[in-house]
Amino acid sequence: MLREIRSGLGYAARSVETRIVVALIAAATLSYSGLFAVGLPALARSFDSGAFALGPMLSAWGLGQLVGTLSASFTGLPERWGLLIIGMAFLEGVSFAVLGFVPDVLVAVVLLAVLGFGVAYSTDVALPTFVQTSTPPELLGRVSSVLELPRVVLEPVSMAMMGLLASRDVRWAFAAAAVPMLVVSLTLATSRRARGLRTRDPEQTHAVA
Repeated sequence: MLREIRSGLGYAARSVETRIVVALIAAATLSYSGLFAVGLPALARSFDSGAFALGPMLSAWGLGQLVGTLSASFTGLPERWGLLIIGMAFLEGVSFAVLGFVPDVLVAVVLLAVLGFGVAYSTDVALPTFVQTSTPPELLGRVSSVLELPRVVLEPVSMAMMGLLASRDVRWAFAAAAVPMLVVSLTLATSRRARGLRTRDPEQTHAVA
């Protein structure tokens, strides 16, 4: 068992593609976990409608996710997936920063619906598909475990930091939530390998760099 664990970790360390996905998951966990668990409820309280605003915001996100998922199932995974995921990560960061400063709940609802669509289309469907088609089948379980590690470790950190910042100023808490996505998007934008990520047929040979 230990030998199999080492082989999975070794593959993840050698695979540029796996490291890119780990970076994306880590940044998304830092941004999203605290934002949805703590940030949105705090933001809802800042509107005139109070806690009632939380329902429409979460519903808009869910609706956007549903439409994005259905769209991805019809169109398939975009070929230039690297450029898509980098651009979407940057837009997520910008959207988070803007969300904390919106003056009205309606603006927040529209922004969350559009963002939910983009995230579902570019990440929620595409990322698992990309991992499954770019990882050797015999290592898929071990690589999936490696990809799950940032979520387990960073989720409580995200919630704690968002709670601390939101208790002081919800606007700047959202600005802070934008930082991980902006950093990872700008970093990956400088990487030719990240920009060149493409979808693959599952039958293709899995290249490891």
